[in-house]
Amino acid sequence: MELFCFCATQWQRSETGIRLGLNYPAVQAVFTMHHIPLRRQARLLADIRLIELGALSEMAEQAEKS
Repeated sequence: MELFCFCATQWQRSETGIRLGLNYPAVQAVFTMHHIPLRRQARLLADIRLIELGALSEMAEQAEKS
């Protein structure tokens, strides 16, 4: 979760500002800056992607309500 939070400014957005997903090269840069060993990165990326999907779902739900 902490690594996901470090990626908070790395969202790709549509022309209208809707978040589309994380910029994965930027996520890789976060791994590098935090000295995450390569052997752990695949699993952590999978975890981050699950959190990302949940966040996108929640943001879409909030957008529908407003």
